[in-house]
Amino acid sequence: MAPAALALLIPDPEEILRSEPTSPGPIQLLIARLCRRDAPDHLALLDIEGLTETSTAQAFLAECARHGVRGLVLKRLLDARSTEPAAESGWAALFEPLPLLRKQATLWELEQDRILTALRSAGTHPIVLKGGALRHMAYDHPLERWMGDLDLLVHAEDMTPLLSTLSTLGYSSEYSAAAREGIEEHHYHHVVTHPNGFIVEAHQGLTRPGAPCALDPVRFFQRATEIHPSGGAPMLVPSPEDMVLHLVSQIEQEGCRRLSRIVDLDRVIAAFTELDWDYLRNRGEAGNLGVALAVSLRLANLLLSTPVPDWAANGRGLPPASRRGTELARPVEHLLFAKSQGVVAAQDLFRFWLLPSWTLRGARLRELAARRADPLEWVWEGKESPEEGEEISNGGLGRLLKMAAYQLWTETAGRFGRASVAGSGTRHFWGQDPEDHTPGGTG
Repeated sequence: MAPAALALLIPDPEEILRSEPTSPGPIQLLIARLCRRDAPDHLALLDIEGLTETSTAQAFLAECARHGVRGLVLKRLLDARSTEPAAESGWAALFEPLPLLRKQATLWELEQDRILTALRSAGTHPIVLKGGALRHMAYDHPLERWMGDLDLLVHAEDMTPLLSTLSTLGYSSEYSAAAREGIEEHHYHHVVTHPNGFIVEAHQGLTRPGAPCALDPVRFFQRATEIHPSGGAPMLVPSPEDMVLHLVSQIEQEGCRRLSRIVDLDRVIAAFTELDWDYLRNRGEAGNLGVALAVSLRLANLLLSTPVPDWAANGRGLPPASRRGTELARPVEHLLFAKSQGVVAAQDLFRFWLLPSWTLRGARLRELAARRADPLEWVWEGKESPEEGEEISNGGLGRLLKMAAYQLWTETAGRFGRASVAGSGTRHFWGQDPEDHTPGGTG
């Protein structure tokens, strides 16, 4: 189905999210509501009884997994029930993944402590990024934050000692020598795995070399703080502001496809109420992440009622082309229903409008047209070495044409949407009034 037609059939997520909690909506919107910090106050009003049907429970769990929020959502539902579901009850299928998720969370906590203790003994002090840090900085329980691997940021000169220490703990690389050289040249991390299934990504940078949106790892180390989790190993973590910037950079790289990233933003903002918003905005713009920062914060604001500054809620000060382009892309639908749309062009177009200038957008188009979208495609395909003369398959004129067609569809859907609400503004992503949808915001 064409994206324009799809936009006419799916209920407007922004309208539903602004309505009463009892309003019906797709599974994805129920998941978003369950991720809100105030969800326990509304669980009795939400339509969750339908989740006892096996087919509905399976679809619900699949969407939760795709968005990386299974543990958070299931824990929220279980806490509301106060007792474990009986095996014969309709809830049993829904809560079936919970024991495994608990075990995974516990095992990762133990393994992370083992790794950090060994590294500290060896004189290496990396910064723990993403889930490994967020579990202790912003969440109430490790189960609430899915963690597929441990991400560590290390000074370039400490990379070899760090990998050596990990080797003594049983970690090794599954990539060929040529692949490891390619990753080091074009990417910014090494990946090592343990026979028990644990994965560690050792980063010497925060963004790919030459990427238009960049973060400074030196600044991250200068501003890092040490935390002491109860019963766990001490760890260096990014400052709250730098954690937000890193999350935003991940959202930009992924094309805004995972609700868990938006939940992470909400939890960090809730845990650190005195964020330096000026620093965030200035560093975001310096790294060409200003548009992505505003879009990400606005999504948190709409989906989770996260308090954000006015400039993020209204898109004030954004490049006009990016402000209009991101609004036409309907970010809420793009985030929640991306799988339903199933169009690579949607992600390409979304990332295109997250870039703040036509110079950078033009460079992105040339990159796609020249089939240079990912110089490590051969690595991800499992090949031992790049094949001479082989073109990378994820770029080219066809990809640009699909992106252009998708832009045309978004324009068409945007015109229909504005006409259908008779100027009421309910289909606008960006707030129209400085005090609209900005609880606790500042200028």
